[in-house]
Amino acid sequence: MTALTVPAERTTLTLDEFLALPEHDENGSLFELSEGKLLKVSPTGYPHARRIIEIGLVLREKLDRRKYDVVGGEAGIIMAGDPKATVRGMDLAVVPKKDAVPQGLLRTAPVLIVEVLSPSNETEDMEQKRKQYLDFGVPEVWFVYERTKTIHIYGPHSQARIVTYPEKLESAALNLTFATEDLFQ
Repeated sequence: MTALTVPAERTTLTLDEFLALPEHDENGSLFELSEGKLLKVSPTGYPHARRIIEIGLVLREKLDRRKYDVVGGEAGIIMAGDPKATVRGMDLAVVPKKDAVPQGLLRTAPVLIVEVLSPSNETEDMEQKRKQYLDFGVPEVWFVYERTKTIHIYGPHSQARIVTYPEKLESAALNLTFATEDLFQ
């Protein structure tokens, strides 16, 4: 396993420096880059991982597999180059299918990004991440809150729409309706 090669006191990187890092450190933590700032992302717990799979399965079932891919597991997306290089990991994303499967990190906006929030997520970072996704051109972002069984749906020009279990969730970006019972099984 390769050790992290960035000095501990250094917190800003160029895109090339970030891309040269190992995928994770010796403790299994992943890295993100937010406007040049290096962020360490700790491994998630069981409830978080389970919710990601459940939502991914519902998305996979409802979407036309000829038109869309559903990707998960902190799939990386490059949203900006230097000097404000930004590379984020997405819990889940719905990506339009192309003739060629993307290699490496995604560089185009997905149709939907889903983030399952954990108690360890910092509000300020998640709000910045949401803004970065929308500024990059993602038409819809869901923030899923396990404990309250709510989903905050963000679009480019609107306040959050909050859907609470057992309400129906309407996705404008996917033109589909979801039963929250299915998303919170």
